[in-house]
Amino acid sequence: MSNPLQPVIIIDTGIIRGTGKPNQNRHTYRQIRQAVESENQTLYLPATMYEELGGVPSQIPSGSEWVDPLLKQGWVDVAPKVSGDPDASFSSPTTQRGKLRHAVEAAILQEKTGSGREWEDTALAGLADRVLSNAQAARVIIHTTDKPAQKAINRVFAAKWQGCVRTYFHHPHEPKTRFRDPKYFRW
Repeated sequence: MSNPLQPVIIIDTGIIRGTGKPNQNRHTYRQIRQAVESENQTLYLPATMYEELGGVPSQIPSGSEWVDPLLKQGWVDVAPKVSGDPDASFSSPTTQRGKLRHAVEAAILQEKTGSGREWEDTALAGLADRVLSNAQAARVIIHTTDKPAQKAINRVFAAKWQGCVRTYFHHPHEPKTRFRDPKYFRW
């Protein structure tokens, strides 16, 4: 991924959707790219979220008009799938990461009422856990437009990765304006 001394930056689907399609918002994406590159960073999108944006994770790039132009520019990358089975019960996942993802999903569902599965959002936590567990970075920054996911990740990671994960919540319309600031890409 990146230099272990720098944080890894993980983004969710809402950041891309909130900014709009690259071919319709070239100026905004150019400013975000400049901010990301000024910090010598890459933004990582979990594979399940690439799929949500019309891509096929096993065939990158695969025609996602939301993400592929950014991949070709080299400042956004799709991270490989994170382990965990959404259909397994919390007590049966064989991996610690699978259990972590179930714990995050349970915490998200406590925040939302009447909501169904939230498995895609748990990929943010699973990817952060993989990066930290594999010592690919000492810190992770997560950007999301999902307040319950942010709260859930903070709650679950407080014990396991205290002080190593920072999450930023952006209202769905904010990535077009606030996300251009380099401060969001540094610890």
